[in-house]
Amino acid sequence: MSEITVLEKRIDRFDRVNVVKDARVDYDGDYLKAVYKADAETSEYVVADFEYENAEQTTDVTVPDGSIILEISRGNLRALVPSEAYGGGE
Repeated sequence: MSEITVLEKRIDRFDRVNVVKDARVDYDGDYLKAVYKADAETSEYVVADFEYENAEQTTDVTVPDGSIILEISRGNLRALVPSEAYGGGE
């Protein structure tokens, strides 16, 4: 059997969260839920919002490499951005 870590945390923009890049992630608009192997190395991410033109056609949005997309809704994309890409540090 494997041991897993279950993270359930209320998040908002600019919050910092430690998760594994390939974790199973669920986001309901308030709570981030992530599941990953307990011995996996986590990385720090910052919750960030990106605006895009709300169109009925394809729209390009630029996010830093390694980001984890959480939600896309009405001209807003919410993602976990690697802290070093966001600005790192404290």
